[in-house]
Amino acid sequence: PPRASRPRLVPGSTSRGESRYLKAEALVRVLNNVDVRGASAWDVSRGRAIENRVGIDWRFDCWSIIAEYVNRHGDENEFRVSINLLGLGQVGTSARLGF
Repeated sequence: PPRASRPRLVPGSTSRGESRYLKAEALVRVLNNVDVRGASAWDVSRGRAIENRVGIDWRFDCWSIIAEYVNRHGDENEFRVSINLLGLGQVGTSARLGF
């Protein structure tokens, strides 16, 4: 059956200390080898989302595929795809989107 991890709220600040933010993360195992995850970072002082992420992890015996969409405040959006080879490391790419 699907299993969900407990959402976490993580207080933090940027490296410049300009904003205070909360981060919430969730992970749901939809199949034995497939996880769906999401995260959101919220700027408490400005009252807006800094970053939202949604991704899928698909695991096999000796490799996995990870796809993730990142939506950041200020139109710095990305789509990431990576292939992980057990014992060899990770190969991937990231593309910035103009929307």
